[in-house]
Amino acid sequence: AALVFTGIFIGREYGDGGLRNKLIAGHSRGTVYLANLTVCICANVTAMLLAVGTVLAVGIPIMGTKFTLGHIAVCIAFMIAANIALTSLFVFGSMIISSKAVSCVTLILSFMALFFITVYIEGKLDAPEYYPDYAMTIDESGTQHIEKLRSTKNPYYISGTQRKIYEFLDENLPVSQLYHMASDGEAPASAFPLAADAAVLVFFAGVGILVFKRKNI
Repeated sequence: AALVFTGIFIGREYGDGGLRNKLIAGHSRGTVYLANLTVCICANVTAMLLAVGTVLAVGIPIMGTKFTLGHIAVCIAFMIAANIALTSLFVFGSMIISSKAVSCVTLILSFMALFFITVYIEGKLDAPEYYPDYAMTIDESGTQHIEKLRSTKNPYYISGTQRKIYEFLDENLPVSQLYHMASDGEAPASAFPLAADAAVLVFFAGVGILVFKRKNI
C-alpha cells in the first residue's frame, strides 16, 4: 500500500504539473523533495498504524495474545522505523521517474526483489549444518528399530564471514525487519536496526535530492 500511494501521489504531481508549479513559485528542489518525502512518510505511517490498530483491536479480544503491551509497543516502533526507511526508497524511485505507470511498476518490482532477497537470506540461515541419517531395521518379531547414524554435513551451509554478512542483512534490512515481526512477532534484539533504518532514510533522501536537482522537469 505504501509503494502504491507513493507512486500515485508523486506521479500525479508530475502529471498535473504540480512539481513544475512549485519550482516556478520559487521553492527550491531540495525543499520540494523533502516536502513530498514528509507527506508520504506521514501518510504511510498513518495507514500502517490504522491497519495494525485494527488487527490488534479485533484480534486480541477474539484470539488473545502472548505478548505484553510493552513488547507490542516496541514492535510498532520498529515497524514505523522500517516503514519510514522503505518510504524513502519509494519516494526516491518516484521522484526520479516521471511516468506514474512506470514508477508504480518499478516500485512494485523493487519491493518484490527485496522480499525475495529477504526470504532467500532467511532460508540460508535456517539451513542445518548437518543432516541426520537414520537406518531402519526389522527384527525377527517384526518390530521396527530406527538407528541414528553419523550425520552428513550440509554442503550448502554457510559459515564464517559470509554467515556474519547474511545475519547482518537479515537483522537490518527494512523488509527483513518487517518480515520477522509479521511472521513471528519478535522485535529485533538490539536498537541497531533503528540506526540502519535511519541510514537508509538519510542515504536515499540525500541521493534523491542530488539527482532531483539535476533532473529535467
